[in-house]
Amino acid sequence: MTFSVEHNFDETVITLMDDAAELEDVKIHFTDEGVDLLQVVHMENLEVFNGITLSHEMLQDLLVAYQSPEGLYRRT
Repeated sequence: MTFSVEHNFDETVITLMDDAAELEDVKIHFTDEGVDLLQVVHMENLEVFNGITLSHEMLQDLLVAYQSPEGLYRRT
């Protein structure tokens, strides 16, 4: 996996690139307000961005969940 990291004034942007070129790049924008995940989709002559926004807490939960066994969890 190839990735880049850019530190800007008001955000950090990480771009994940699929070395096999099977999937489009994913850009992750970290700001004070939250985390935006964007992936460009090429449709005919258009570039459309699919995206979701996570709070910083949701991102932390996602990272913990990835390492957890099956089950229901609540952060305290």
